[in-house]
Amino acid sequence: MTLVYILWDTDNGQDIWRLLPQSTTFEDNTSLTYNFDFTQNDVRFFLEGDTNFSTLDPVWTNNQIFRVVVVPADNVGRIDYSDINNVIELLDIKSFKRR
Repeated sequence: MTLVYILWDTDNGQDIWRLLPQSTTFEDNTSLTYNFDFTQNDVRFFLEGDTNFSTLDPVWTNNQIFRVVVVPADNVGRIDYSDINNVIELLDIKSFKRR
């Protein structure tokens, strides 16, 4: 199973990671969703939504940070995957670089 997280915010120096897909709604009631797909060889990140992508502020597209975690399928349903720190701890991931 492939999990992808986006660095959504930082609060008092603490990184806030969110599991994809992740959506936001703008003041004009349009939306933007960060999503991904994957194959055995790669992961592709992309944006979806009904917002006007040609006028989208670069804060939504530039310098985004993602983390990809591949989890053995036998762990499906046993872990709360929404919390990246929980996943790292429970799966004892040691080679994961923290930002």
